[in-house]
Amino acid sequence: MIGRIFGRKEPGGRINGVDKPIVHQSVPDEVLNKPAEDAPPADMSWMDSTPIPQKATQPQPEVVETVSESQPEAQEVAGQAWDAGSDTGTETPKNAAANPPTEARVKYPHGWLVVVEGAGVGEWFVLEGGVSHIGREEGQTVRLDYGDSSIAPVRHAELTYNEKFHVFELGDGGQSAVRLNGTVPRLPAKLRDGDVISVGGTSLRLVGLCTPNFNWN
Repeated sequence: MIGRIFGRKEPGGRINGVDKPIVHQSVPDEVLNKPAEDAPPADMSWMDSTPIPQKATQPQPEVVETVSESQPEAQEVAGQAWDAGSDTGTETPKNAAANPPTEARVKYPHGWLVVVEGAGVGEWFVLEGGVSHIGREEGQTVRLDYGDSSIAPVRHAELTYNEKFHVFELGDGGQSAVRLNGTVPRLPAKLRDGDVISVGGTSLRLVGLCTPNFNWN
């Protein structure tokens, strides 16, 4: 009676006439709750019947290549295709014709005057040491006979190369107006590379070669 009241363990693992299961604490739940082996597999057939949405694509316009008869054909330059009419073909072809020899060939040039505005734009003149006169008539060092009648026939302006300081100077050639970089200068005036001399309606840019850093002396 006392054993029944206090749960006395009977032979064979019975307590009060009822079998008590023994559970070991180290056994994982996956083993204890293992599903039955004869359980049917999950039905995944719905995946095969579900349509997959496709990304909408817009029709691309058809590209038609046209070749103009006036454009030069592509040439092979330095191992790359070079097209004379293309923006990317900036390199000069190997076999391109060289510029013709210049008419005025002066030994030991000191600089150049280039017409950048007015009649005769694009023309250029070699400057040597000594004095150079600018005018319209024949015999002038820089003869500007391109139709600008506002230029004096002779000695409209005068350039002198200073051998001591190796610079060009704009002198007072006569009574005609001369402008330096758009203003009336106080003559004589020392010139720098890139200065613009205006006589009449024509402007000339000085491109200097001989300077204190380099000269023929």
